[in-house]
Amino acid sequence: MTKEHIIYTLGINVPTLTESLNKNKNSLQLILEEQMLYESFIDSIKTYAKDKWDKTISTITDWKDVAVAVGKSITSNQIPDLTRAAYRYGIKIPLKTLKSILDKIKLSKLYEDYVLPFIKKIGSIEGWKGFLLILGIGSIIIYINTQLSKLSAETMTQWIYKYFSGQAIADITSKFINFSSFVGWLQPIIKGTKIIFDILKPSISRLNNTADSFSKPSITELISPKPLNIYNKNKTMKNEQLKKLIKEEIKNILELEPAVKGPIANLRTSLQKLGIDVQKFTLAFNSIKQNKELSLPNKNILSDTMIALIKSNDDTLLQNIFRQLKNMESTSTTSSPAKTSTTPVPAPVR
Repeated sequence: MTKEHIIYTLGINVPTLTESLNKNKNSLQLILEEQMLYESFIDSIKTYAKDKWDKTISTITDWKDVAVAVGKSITSNQIPDLTRAAYRYGIKIPLKTLKSILDKIKLSKLYEDYVLPFIKKIGSIEGWKGFLLILGIGSIIIYINTQLSKLSAETMTQWIYKYFSGQAIADITSKFINFSSFVGWLQPIIKGTKIIFDILKPSISRLNNTADSFSKPSITELISPKPLNIYNKNKTMKNEQLKKLIKEEIKNILELEPAVKGPIANLRTSLQKLGIDVQKFTLAFNSIKQNKELSLPNKNILSDTMIALIKSNDDTLLQNIFRQLKNMESTSTTSSPAKTSTTPVPAPVR
C-alpha cells in the first residue's frame, strides 16, 4: 500500500509511513478499518451497477450511471484532481450564488455562522469520503439555489440548520456504508441526477480521456494483494454485523503481527521476486502453525504462492525458499517455550 493511496484515497494523514508503521497499532488499525470500508463501498457500487460497471459512460441518466462515475472517480489515481474539480463546480461556484441570495434576503448571518464553517470542515476531509461529501453537499447547495424563488426565509433558515449543522457531516458520512444508503439519503433531497451530472461532468470527461486512470482497491502489503472480500460472505449482512466482522479481522491481524519478524527477513526477498505479499503469507503460515482455521484471505495467499512456485523456473530461488521456510518452522518450534504441566506429580513410592 503506497503512501499516496493512504493519504489521497483513504484520506488519512499518517505522519510516519515507514517500516515502523507495523509497530504503531493505532495507525495500522485505522488504515485497515478505512481500507475495508473503502473496499466495501466499491463492492456495493459494483453490485448496484453491475450491468454498467464495465461500460464507459459520457452522460448520466440514472443512479446506476452515478454509481459508475463515482466508482471510477474514487478508484482513480487522479482522485485529488477530481476532488478539486468537484469542489469547484459543486461548492465554490454555487456557494457564491447562495451567499448572494442570502445577503439579499438579510440572512447573511446564517451564511457566516453555519454555511461557511461547515464548508471549511468539508474542505479538511480528504480521500474518497471527501469526494462523496463534496458531491452530496454540492448537490444540495445547487438544489437550494434552484428552489430559492419557492422558499420563504423561514423555510430557507430551516434548510440551513438541517444541512449545514455540525452534526450533518457525521449524519452524511454514516451513509457511506454502501452506495444504496448514499442514494437513499441524497435522492429524496435533490429529486434526480441532473445536478450530480453537472458536478461530475468534468470528472467523467477527464477519466474518459485518460488512459490507465483506474486503480483497483487493494489492501496490498498490509493485508493481501487482493481485496479481502469479507463483505461477499453475506450480501444481506446488517451494518452491525459488518462492523463486527471487520473488527474481528483487524484483531486477528494485530494479534499475529509480532510473528512477522526474525527468519521472515531472510524469506522476504525471495518471495517478493515471485510477487508474493510477505506480510500476508506470514500471517497465513502462522495460522497453519497454530492450527487455526484459515480465513479466505489466508487461503488466497497460499493458493497464489503455490501457483507462483509451480510456474517459477528458477531452481535456485525455489531451493532458497524451501530452505528458508524450513528454517522458519524449526525456529518457531525451538523458540516456543515449553508448557509447564499443571498435572500433579505423584509422590515417589517409598
